[in-house]
Amino acid sequence: MSSDSYNEKTKKQQFAEQRITKQYIAEQYIAPITRCIALVLLCAICVSITSACGIVPGQSYTFEDAALAGVIIDRESDDLQEQQPDEYTIVTATIQELVDRRNLQTLLFFPVEDDLFFNHYEGEVTILVEEGEFVTKGDLLATLSFDTDERHYINYEAAVAHLERLEQEFSRERARRRNEISRARGTLPAQAVRLMEIELERYNFINSLTVADLEEEISNLRMQLGIEEITAPYDGMVFFVFEGGTISLGTTAQRIMRIVDPSDFFFQIAISTTHSLATHYNIIGHGDIITLRERTDSDAGEGDSSHSRIEFETRVVTDSWAAGQRQAVMYLLKPVDMDGLIDTLLAIDGGNPIITLRSLHLSAQVEYTAAPKGITLPTAALQREHIRDQGDVFLAEQRYVLIYVDGKVEKRNVEIGETVGGYTHIITGIDEDAKVVILH
Repeated sequence: MSSDSYNEKTKKQQFAEQRITKQYIAEQYIAPITRCIALVLLCAICVSITSACGIVPGQSYTFEDAALAGVIIDRESDDLQEQQPDEYTIVTATIQELVDRRNLQTLLFFPVEDDLFFNHYEGEVTILVEEGEFVTKGDLLATLSFDTDERHYINYEAAVAHLERLEQEFSRERARRRNEISRARGTLPAQAVRLMEIELERYNFINSLTVADLEEEISNLRMQLGIEEITAPYDGMVFFVFEGGTISLGTTAQRIMRIVDPSDFFFQIAISTTHSLATHYNIIGHGDIITLRERTDSDAGEGDSSHSRIEFETRVVTDSWAAGQRQAVMYLLKPVDMDGLIDTLLAIDGGNPIITLRSLHLSAQVEYTAAPKGITLPTAALQREHIRDQGDVFLAEQRYVLIYVDGKVEKRNVEIGETVGGYTHIITGIDEDAKVVILH
């Protein structure tokens, strides 16, 4: 027989042996009968490999023998992988902690802030301030002009005139009573004078209530005169301004303006029961240092597809978890270097740094232990099967792996935990250093 013919026959034989071996790996756990057939085929392969590798007949066929023969490939042997890629790989179960990282969105939070509305839902809006402008309590911020009935003017003027008359009468009566008390101090007993003073205090209190009611009525009538005003409730900064020229009649008031106290602000992270981290509320604690950053698209085209436009450190100043919050936990963070942050914001935009900060989409990258130290496997090693009853009704899903024990493939059911970065925590089912098959 020629050398070429012999090589051709050898290649065909090796190809046939590999097909039989792969079929055994894939089918040996399907049914007992199939496993028996596969075992016969594996024996035939073992005989062939024994002849090819010079192994003594009768010697047990181990995992190392299979790796050396090229039937299976150990991931730890780079040379064998380069020589002959295969459709399955052997990995070793390892002990490690699964650490995950999450980007949590943050919001700018002001402890003192107010949304301002008009009482009327329709009319022409005039805004008298700009976004980012600092205002003083009582400053006129916006007006609303609307159509009104002429009778409102008559009622308003009558109420104002009535209030003026009452205030004049109250003023005269107070003066008269004070004079009586002054004269009585020299002629009447002290107890009688004290009773007169108490009566004056009562008179003033009742009058103040009457005046307050009239002033409220006048205020309500004034809002019907065709012009309504919004004034600043305290010293602060205009944080939002309504951009439209009119508001239309509706059932919901239109927010016209938001005013905040910019001297004190925080960054807020909130986690609710619907969040993917619902079972990891306590990954953030009081005093933790957390880096906030804004990620934007990069034009570099190489490596990382994004870059950090701004990045700074914050400190957690609340402890909602310790306070007993479980349904929804909120963390407040304060910049570690406030002056440095303001300088950075001014470098981005020379305008109001608080308005610049509001325009940034900041997130906090938090690292936490998703699974404690334990046995892990690449997620690709996990197989699944459906458990059904005799009527072919689905009952449950079972996870399992294929492991090598003394050169044999065995199916092992496993219970799994968290999956992070392509690795899965194996709770029960296998031991450390177990050899596991990954089918490609």
